[in-house]
Amino acid sequence: MQAPDQPNVAVSVRASSPPQASLPAQRHRFLLKTPLGIWGAAFLAGLTLALLNALAIGWVPAAPFETDVRFRHHLIDAAQQFGFAWFLAAAVASYHWVLKPAVLRRAGYTTKRWLAAWLPFVALASGLTALLSAPLTDDFREFAHRQVSVNAAPYLARAMAYACAGALALGLVLFNRWWRPGLALAAGVFALAVSVGNHTLLKHNYPGVHFLLGLTALSVLLATFKPCRFWRGSSYRWQRTLAFGLPLVCLPAFVAAPSLTLQAEQLKIDGSVVARRVTELRDWVRRSIPAEVASAANSAGNTQRTPVPSSHPGLLPERPLVVMLTIDAVRADVLEKPALARRFEALSELKRQSIYFDNARAPGSQTVTSLSGVFSGLYFSQQYWTRHPEVGHLFLGDDRPSRFPEVLQQAGIKTVTFSATYFLLNRFGIVRGFDEERFLDNPGQAFTDYSPGSQLTDQLLSAIERYGHGPAFLYAHYLDTHFPYKHGGKRGSAFERYLGAIGYVDRQLGRILRRLEQLGLLERTLIVVASDHGEAFGEHNSQFHATTLYEEQLRVPLMFRVPGLAARVVDAPVSLMDLGPTLLDLLGQTTPAHFMGQSLVPLLRGKPMTFTRPLLAEGRLKKAFYYPDGYKLIVDDKDHTAELYDLEHDPREFKNLIDEPEGRGAERLAQLRQFFEEYQIRRPGYEIPYRQ
Repeated sequence: MQAPDQPNVAVSVRASSPPQASLPAQRHRFLLKTPLGIWGAAFLAGLTLALLNALAIGWVPAAPFETDVRFRHHLIDAAQQFGFAWFLAAAVASYHWVLKPAVLRRAGYTTKRWLAAWLPFVALASGLTALLSAPLTDDFREFAHRQVSVNAAPYLARAMAYACAGALALGLVLFNRWWRPGLALAAGVFALAVSVGNHTLLKHNYPGVHFLLGLTALSVLLATFKPCRFWRGSSYRWQRTLAFGLPLVCLPAFVAAPSLTLQAEQLKIDGSVVARRVTELRDWVRRSIPAEVASAANSAGNTQRTPVPSSHPGLLPERPLVVMLTIDAVRADVLEKPALARRFEALSELKRQSIYFDNARAPGSQTVTSLSGVFSGLYFSQQYWTRHPEVGHLFLGDDRPSRFPEVLQQAGIKTVTFSATYFLLNRFGIVRGFDEERFLDNPGQAFTDYSPGSQLTDQLLSAIERYGHGPAFLYAHYLDTHFPYKHGGKRGSAFERYLGAIGYVDRQLGRILRRLEQLGLLERTLIVVASDHGEAFGEHNSQFHATTLYEEQLRVPLMFRVPGLAARVVDAPVSLMDLGPTLLDLLGQTTPAHFMGQSLVPLLRGKPMTFTRPLLAEGRLKKAFYYPDGYKLIVDDKDHTAELYDLEHDPREFKNLIDEPEGRGAERLAQLRQFFEEYQIRRPGYEIPYRQ
């Protein structure tokens, strides 16, 4: 019998749709059978950021003998970038393999539709919040402390951290849902721009924000690469190798603790966000100082201090006039390199007539920290900082120890100051003890638009004419050399504009010197010129000031033009903390016991002297300690790093000797920690307000 035709069956078979894949099969295809897959995307995303970091690491100058450290730095940073990318990929895989099936399996039809829409966002936002909450909260708390009350700061900080995590999660979910090649290209460019910005913006500031930017760049690259088609055919075996092999290769970079030298180098790179998080997770106790070396701290300084009477005979004429000028952010080498110094006629001429200290350091790398030490004789951690009711910022209005102008004031010496910024007035406590003060305010200007130096000079010239008969102490701080160097011209590099701004202040100093000479006062006037701190232009991957305690930010010019004394250069290590005791000594006054500095009058006389005070600097949870043998120790209590340099042989601070036996790093660390343990201020409920 002939079989009947069955055309309808054939048509029916051709028209039928393929059966739906099971849920495990869908997960398998998502993870492995896509053209590139989540593991391949993690590899490419990690490779992209590792290459950018390698360029940033290579950009930081290094000494030739640090080649091995630089190589290990590149290797560990690349492994950490790949490892972090694998971690994010594993989180995505866990969501698709575990969380999503477990939730949807138990949900009803209506709930399942709702969950399908919102579960990716909720899961991603929760994960990002867990990653970002702690680092961002620290950053926003630091920012909020300067803007709102202390009580509100923690709540605002946490709210901002949650908002950032939610916004990033929403953006990634929407991008994944509407992925298109053109959009992917734009997202890739965006991720690269974010990564480059992470290396160039907010240098040595806000590590939590840097972590957010690094996480954003990596997440966007991961979402961009995953659906891309780079080759035909299955990539299952290759992806399986990445899924299981990549973490094994990268694990040592997360588990093995690097040397202190390498750790310090890692944390100089703002874009190396993984290194900072890994460092915070490691146990700092393993690097604590052995108890047996703590006794070495006795040489850090003498805690039993007494008032110091002035020396005799005096160096100044009767009824002297003292003019003290500080210039913001002037590096010492600007006046020491002939090619640069010849641009500054007045400063160079004054230096030739003065006793110049070419080994002077500031007690901090920002104006408030440095000048508060100069006038109070105390370091930042010894002072009592509270919020001033007028402006809401931290100042020393309630800090009681006397400032050296108060001692002069009590002795009947006229004290006068003119200020281009509000916080250098008596009531804010940075300075105090001036009979006459004037804030040269320019209403309507931005914070960085300080009153120009020409206005300060006009007021100083008027005061010189009024009080030139002496005895009198006149003080002014020039801010024209502070970024953005508005008097340095609008063209050229930042360094060229910086030099131009110094030239502007140099012309103001020339006006003062000429007027003193015209009035016949030059030969009975003590002129002191110094800078409050230095300025960085790329050294140690830093810009400007207030971020590090390296020499480009701490080493400053200091000169005394003393009538009747021959000019010379003194190479003894001194500090701006010595200014107060020196001026009190020169003016015949006793130095109060709390002053940490020491009078430099013996050096002015040309005699040798023995220093009994320590030489250090601090700021932003960083501390620097100078030792008599020429070594300098820098400790960062936030990043748990330590650096030790031999300044005599390595003045640019390239070779970190903290791990070298000849550096005696443990002993020096003990001295530093013991000093701050003994000398820092202690009051019930008070916490030293270090900036982060």
